Amino acid sequence: MTCSSERRARFAFPSGATPYLLILVLLTGCGGSATLSYSPPVLTSLEVTPQASTIALGQSVQYQATGVFSDGTSRDETQTVTWKSGDASVVSLDTSGVATSHSVGTATITAQSSDLSASASLSVSKAAIASIAISPSALILNQGASAQLKATAVETDGSKVDVTNSVTWTIDQKQVATVAGTGTVSGMTAGTATVTASVGSVVATCSVTVTPPALISISIQAGESAIPLGSVTQLKASGTYTDGTTADLTKSSTWQSDLTSVIQVSTGGEAHAMSLGTATISASTASIVGKAALTVGPPTLVSIAISPVSPTVALESSLQLTSLGVLTDGTTKNLTSQSSWMVADQSIVRITGTGNATGQKVGSTVVTATSNGIAGSATLVVQPIALVAYFSPHSSAADGTIRITNPGGTGSDLCAMIYVFDKDQQMSECCGCTLTPNGLRTLSLTNDLISNPLTGVPPTSGTVMLVTSDAANTSSCTPSSFSPDGLSVAWATHLYYGTSNVAAISETEFSRTPLPATLASGLKAQCMFIEQLGSGQGVCTCGSGD
Repeated sequence: MTCSSERRARFAFPSGATPYLLILVLLTGCGGSATLSYSPPVLTSLEVTPQASTIALGQSVQYQATGVFSDGTSRDETQTVTWKSGDASVVSLDTSGVATSHSVGTATITAQSSDLSASASLSVSKAAIASIAISPSALILNQGASAQLKATAVETDGSKVDVTNSVTWTIDQKQVATVAGTGTVSGMTAGTATVTASVGSVVATCSVTVTPPALISISIQAGESAIPLGSVTQLKASGTYTDGTTADLTKSSTWQSDLTSVIQVSTGGEAHAMSLGTATISASTASIVGKAALTVGPPTLVSIAISPVSPTVALESSLQLTSLGVLTDGTTKNLTSQSSWMVADQSIVRITGTGNATGQKVGSTVVTATSNGIAGSATLVVQPIALVAYFSPHSSAADGTIRITNPGGTGSDLCAMIYVFDKDQQMSECCGCTLTPNGLRTLSLTNDLISNPLTGVPPTSGTVMLVTSDAANTSSCTPSSFSPDGLSVAWATHLYYGTSNVAAISETEFSRTPLPATLASGLKAQCMFIEQLGSGQGVCTCGSGD
């Protein structure tokens, strides 16, 4: 067998295929050869991912281009393809496939390689919140105080938006502080807490520290709109704290007056009205200051004094009282006619609207004068009286007489205590005589009053003193033991002789004189001496009548 010719064969292998050596054996026995060659796979299609997506305005998205080749393999072609946007005003792409949004809308994203291309759809929505910031980021407030937090959102397009009223506000320690839906934080008790503002999964926090309540204001109270000239008024400073509580800061405040010529203020808040006008008073504690305008007005009445200080009036006598007003500036004013007068016991004293007091009964009662709501009082004593008359008996047979009557003012029996004194004012005789209401008793000077003197020698002249006592209060009308009360009326008959030795008769009423306690005590003591040691001498008699 002979080989008629040489045979040759050529094989091409696609990229990625495994070549095999083919050995041709010619049955004819003739030799041959084969040539093996390799050609790379070719790109048959493209795929773009993600296929359909949505981003918020201002965000970017990375697109990827994947090539599929003729040998079935695939490869990332992102950096080799040409990227195009169907609407560059909505989305722009760089050479590496990064799509950046510019406005709300939809654009087609295309990857191009030679005559092959692939597309995807990208929608751009309105900007979304990317982060939240709370200002202030740390808050310190006093118990009872409130503070406003502000939440600012940074959106995907870089803009900043106030979202204070749209975020959800929460706090972890509600006993320390509370937070309202508007971001207002209120301190409750001293401590710390964390406030959170959230929108979806986007959150921000703020630390809150609550400290004890702090003073926020001071108010000044004067008690009256205008203080009288010369007066001293206690001012009060009241502090209000962040938790709504108040405290008296009068003693701890620093006081000042802008016009010390009008008002001077002491350390403790006493305002001294110096002159008419208006001054601004301030009270300060630390940096907190309270102010008030105070006016000094005319002086006002502060007290009333009754003159005389210890008034005494004799029974059935009158005394003019005076109402003297003391004003805030220290001056005085006669208010007698402007006062309202009254007595506690009208049976003892009768008083007129002008302050004229008349003794009705022995005793004491309170007299009050009132003007403009201010009252002054004094204890007025109604003093008993003694009736006094002189005597001078004549040597002739003619006799003088004394007549005593009970005018019935008390409606009861009276005791007429009679005391006879000689010209040296030594008690000669004493006795007690009963007087019935409207009754009349007649006593002989010679026979009843001077016929039984203590010394045994009838006085040639002297005085007769008559003291009246309520018989119900004086046992047996004893002149050495009595309580002066009531009033009797007495007359004395006097005889006068002229040169012709003819008697002239005159009758005069006993004069009235106050009977102080010392004189009453002296009368009783001297009469008791006569009763105990006179052995019947020195005791007068009561004449006739009742």
